[in-house]
Amino acid sequence: MISILHYGYSFIMLLGALYFYLLSKDPKGVPASEYLIAMVIPLWSGAAYLSIALGQGLFQYDDTTIYYARYIDWVISTPLLLAALALTAMFGGKRI
Repeated sequence: MISILHYGYSFIMLLGALYFYLLSKDPKGVPASEYLIAMVIPLWSGAAYLSIALGQGLFQYDDTTIYYARYIDWVISTPLLLAALALTAMFGGKRI
């Protein structure tokens, strides 16, 4: 059951990356780097959870399962999310 959820999450992340790709075709003044970051985040996250679904991103010890791919995902995606937030906050220059 959990594997099905991981596959579903990966598929939804792929759809999210596709959505940002389609938005990048009509950027409306938004820099291409912001769209690139917005596409990389769900692709990376989806790949991490796909590795869990395929049995590669986890470690089992006795009755405990550690999904280390989640932590690797967070190490990469959190700085990218913060960079995207900072770029969004600075979009358009000064407004004072």
